[in-house]
Amino acid sequence: MTLALDTINIGAAPNDHAGDSARAGAQKINANFAAVAAASDSLLAASLTDYINVLSYGADRTGVASSAQAFVDAINQAAATNGTLYIPNGKYLLGATGLVVPANVSVVATGHAALIYTGTGVALNIMGQMATQQTRTLRLPAVMRSYFGLAGIPEWHSSNATPDTTSVGVQLTNCLYEQVLVPAIYRFRRGLVLRAIGSAAAIELTVCNTIQLGRIFNNFIGIDFEADAGVGCNSNTFFGGVVNINANAAMAGTISVRMSQAENNVNSFYGTNFEAGGQEKALNINSYGNMFVNCRYEGGHAKAGFLTFGAGSGHNKVIGYGPAGGITVWHTMIADTGQANQYQFGNMLSSKNMTIQFDGAAPIKFGSGNAAPAVPIGGYGTNRLWIGDANTAGIRHFGAVWQETKTVTAGTTIPAGASYVTINNASAATITGASGGAQSDVQGKLLLMDVNGNQTLLHTAAPSSGQGRFVLKAGANLVMSAKVPVQFMLHDGNYYQV
Repeated sequence: MTLALDTINIGAAPNDHAGDSARAGAQKINANFAAVAAASDSLLAASLTDYINVLSYGADRTGVASSAQAFVDAINQAAATNGTLYIPNGKYLLGATGLVVPANVSVVATGHAALIYTGTGVALNIMGQMATQQTRTLRLPAVMRSYFGLAGIPEWHSSNATPDTTSVGVQLTNCLYEQVLVPAIYRFRRGLVLRAIGSAAAIELTVCNTIQLGRIFNNFIGIDFEADAGVGCNSNTFFGGVVNINANAAMAGTISVRMSQAENNVNSFYGTNFEAGGQEKALNINSYGNMFVNCRYEGGHAKAGFLTFGAGSGHNKVIGYGPAGGITVWHTMIADTGQANQYQFGNMLSSKNMTIQFDGAAPIKFGSGNAAPAVPIGGYGTNRLWIGDANTAGIRHFGAVWQETKTVTAGTTIPAGASYVTINNASAATITGASGGAQSDVQGKLLLMDVNGNQTLLHTAAPSSGQGRFVLKAGANLVMSAKVPVQFMLHDGNYYQV
């Protein structure tokens, strides 16, 4: 910026020198602006020396000519200066040449930069190193397996004459504490791979990375975790994005997220969309302590085992949104052979092989009542369970807990194939068979218990009176117990209380 000195003339006439002081001030201002501009240019030049622009090394942003060598040269220069690889907008053809970014090189790609890879190896391999533990900003470009983007059948699909079985879009190898943005990965055999290469003697980990996902789409395996024995991919956090497959690319074995090894633990996904498309499974987990919070699985209830937790899995948690249908739908959708994996959606909590442990006075309550139970575990509502009340160390049962409760009165029939439990713990209650010549037919399984000694299994004068009569039909079972001694007699296929 400069001020035009010949326009600063305040005098009444052209030769009036009244504006001399103003012109002198303008000259000083111009000198200051020149100094500031020179300093800014110097700072900008210094900062840009850390940015290695692939265009400066001959990259073709139109995608017509190969940019593979330009990228290799730019990466080498960035590695020599601990610099940043800068990728402007454009489509860059790599062909079958995969790129390896060393641990001392950062990556900044603009929002419309994409790499086109046609090989069968790793398109973009981001290397880390545990010894340096360097935290980098990695704003990656989109990575595509071919020119076609989302159109057509992916190269890995079995309908192709020679399906791709090995390609990887982006691999994070031994990366620690990185901040990674992955905008898009399309059409690879494995889209994003977290890889830990090492051994117990030479530990290298892929851990504690923060990864912002974009669209991980139409990859046979969307996100894969792979670790050598003794090392692992642990404590990585993923945010947002979508990981799925077009319905026209459906194929057996397709998975959105796979953790097939025990070494890959305590990873977390927040708000990621695994909505059912062509993938056979959204999750296939065989490791411990991973969390999937507020992720989307809509449409997955139609696929048995859409969320699979294998025998090596344990203490994984799926929390948040899910399709309607309640626990029955989820038990179909979830295939779980692991230990203590937990699923919580709305008012549903489901688990297998989980132990609930609690201490102190705070109770665990079941049902819809408002009153706090005076027992360690209590419940209110239509179906409720009490264990260990203030009067006895026994069980108080009202309502259905996997089995129904049925009152046994005169003329009652316990149908075949049914299992009924009647547990008495009320002071005025009685448990008897039929009376007055009637009978209670037992065709299924019946358990009668007098817990608190109310002598509710009533005495009868004699079997002939018809009091307390239960008739066992073919295949039936009847068990009676009481806190005080009570005798029963079998007579002509009938049980009598005597």
